[in-house]
Amino acid sequence: EKITLDPENSTAKVDVNDGIINGNIGRLYTFLLKAVLIEADKVIKIEGKMESQVRKLVIILNVKDVSSSNVAIDDKTASLTGIASKWNCETNTAVAEAKVRPEFEVYNEDEFRASIELLGIVPQSEQKLSFGLIYSDKEKEKAVKIDIDLTEIMKSFNDDKNTPLVLKCNVLG
Repeated sequence: EKITLDPENSTAKVDVNDGIINGNIGRLYTFLLKAVLIEADKVIKIEGKMESQVRKLVIILNVKDVSSSNVAIDDKTASLTGIASKWNCETNTAVAEAKVRPEFEVYNEDEFRASIELLGIVPQSEQKLSFGLIYSDKEKEKAVKIDIDLTEIMKSFNDDKNTPLVLKCNVLG
C-alpha cells in the first residue's frame, strides 16, 4: 500500500508530502517481461528472477565520549536529501526526487540507529544527512546542527538492492 506500481510505464512511486517521503515503504519485487507470444489452448511456462526495487539503509550514529542518556536526536529536523520518490523499474533510474526523515532510536550506550527503505537515490543530486543533536550537560541543553555529506559513500546505492547498506558515522569525536 505504501508503494504504487504503474505497469503501463514500469514505475514505482511513494507518496510525497511537503517534499518528504515515508522511510518505511516495505518491499517490492518485480519481474519485467518484454514480450510473450501466447498461443490459444497452450500452456506457457515463464521463469525469471525477481528483482528487488527497494533497498534498506541503516544509519548508525556513534556518539563518542557521551552517554546516549545525555544526547537526543531531533527527529523533526532530521533529513536525508537526494532520495528517489519515483523509480523506473525497467531502466533502473530515478524519475523524481524527495527527502526522507530518518527516525533515530537509541541502540546502546553511545549509538543511535535509523533504518529506512528506499526506492533508490538520485545520482545527479547530493545525499546529505542533516539533523539536530540536543546535548545535555549539567542541566544545560545545547543544540548542535550536524550536516554529513554521504554523496560519495552512497553513489553505488542503486546497484545492489538485495544487500542492506549500513553507514556508520562518528559524531562528537
